[in-house]
Amino acid sequence: MVDHYVQAVECVEQTLRVAHAGFGTPWYKPTRVLHVTSGSEFGWRTGSSSWSPGFADNLPAVLNIGQGSPTGVFHGRNARFPDKYQKALFIFDWSFGIIYAVHLKPDGASYTATAEEFLSGSPLPLTDGLVGPDGAMYFLTGGRQLESDLYRVSYGDNPNKKVEWVANKTIAEVNEVAKLRRSLETYHGQPQKGAVEAAWAHLKHPDRFVRYAARIAVEHQPVGEWQEKALKEADPAILTQASIALARHGKKDVKNGMLQALTKVDYTKLSEAQQIDLLRAFEVIFYRMGKPEGATKEQVVAFLNPHYPAKTNALNRSLSKVLVYIEAPGAVEKTLSLLANAKDDPSEKTVSASSDLIMRNPQYGLDIAKMLSKVPPRPANVLRNRVEPGQNRLDPRTARKILWVVCQSLYLQRRGQLRRLHQQSPADGAEQRTQSPVCPLQLPFRRFAAVAIRQ
Repeated sequence: MVDHYVQAVECVEQTLRVAHAGFGTPWYKPTRVLHVTSGSEFGWRTGSSSWSPGFADNLPAVLNIGQGSPTGVFHGRNARFPDKYQKALFIFDWSFGIIYAVHLKPDGASYTATAEEFLSGSPLPLTDGLVGPDGAMYFLTGGRQLESDLYRVSYGDNPNKKVEWVANKTIAEVNEVAKLRRSLETYHGQPQKGAVEAAWAHLKHPDRFVRYAARIAVEHQPVGEWQEKALKEADPAILTQASIALARHGKKDVKNGMLQALTKVDYTKLSEAQQIDLLRAFEVIFYRMGKPEGATKEQVVAFLNPHYPAKTNALNRSLSKVLVYIEAPGAVEKTLSLLANAKDDPSEKTVSASSDLIMRNPQYGLDIAKMLSKVPPRPANVLRNRVEPGQNRLDPRTARKILWVVCQSLYLQRRGQLRRLHQQSPADGAEQRTQSPVCPLQLPFRRFAAVAIRQ
């Protein structure tokens, strides 16, 4: 896990989260690289309960990888590789046989990242790996009825000696925004004097990770210390975050006071992101404290209903949930009209495109191909499925990929049958076992070399 890749010696705060269920559905989350900070939440729920990455009370991914089954993860700091790989995070995908090198770049209190395909093979069911004392990468494969193999990846002559990691090549000063986040995280876990005062102003910080750390710091203090402060807050951004905190920890008798405070905000002066956060505050209050009634309900309807429908799908999703839940007049009719006429947003960008993974794995490739064949046409379909209206066929390029996958699947199935027959017919009374052929690997450039050292 890496909190800051330039301080990778101390700790690593990156992890992979699998979100493979719901593939092809609106709530699907791809395999992601996440910056797991103190008290973090990433909205992992089952089915349609999965949270949107845009919700104020969870954090976004650093990088969306795509479909896959993440297994091994380690940092390259001790590798005798080129400099950029010594700073990279290596992540394994079992399903499609890919090792990604993830290059992190500090961005405020967190990171942005890019990824490249460092090594791949088919089939190459990657399980785990590490950097050895000689500075080479070692990794294991296993599964899919193949024997396990151990590989060694080296760069250049890579002499067999321990590599001393040069700290000043990768350690740099942590930026001020990251320092602020860390200082706020010292108030997480238990009540501390001065915590509310230290965190309160940062509830409106422009950096999302700082806002999140500030809210968690407030939530870990006794509610009595900050409840009235939240209800009397005049700044709309601070009020939104404080209302989410109070909805999570306050008693239900403050519900009306919270809703009345939120409806005093000038909605039109908020940015779209602030409007989405405000709507999330309403949603959390309703979910945890119940539906508003009487005059309070009418006040909320009068506040939100004139802004629905909005100009973006993100706002319409939030407004529809809130207004339909409280049975606002016309909310159902407006929502049905949007369903009939709205255009989808482009799907979120991932490192690996779904259609490009079809050839990597016979079993899962067919699953992806079947899903792609049923995706309805829409503008900017990043899945590259060219199904025409009224037709039930794939374009020739995708069809060729599916045919290749089927042929490979039949080949692997036949090879497995032959192996089992061979194992069942020992020669000279001794059991004989066939070995899986070493998979040809694709590496970044010529000075890299990979060999199977145990089969």
